Amino acid sequence: MIIKISRTEKPFWGVGKNYIDLLNELGGNFFLVLLDSKSSGYFYSKKELNQKVERNEWRLGSNQNFKINPSTLDGKNVFKSIDQFLLKLEPL
Repeated sequence: MIIKISRTEKPFWGVGKNYIDLLNELGGNFFLVLLDSKSSGYFYSKKELNQKVERNEWRLGSNQNFKINPSTLDGKNVFKSIDQFLLKLEPL
């Protein structure tokens, strides 16, 4: 599981390409959690994350981090509480 925290007024995250590549090479499942507060954020499966990267929706910056801002996030991936987050994990 990759967990990133946005600490800026306008949420923004960077996820290292090398981490994503490593987890993909290792196989198995993994998740990306983008937090924008103590109890809310966005939850992406391995498949969803890789689709965002393949479609170039999350662009790779010169520092080898994928740049993620709110305009590139999907409403179906949002959670507004810890309970909602746990529900997203439950079927996996």
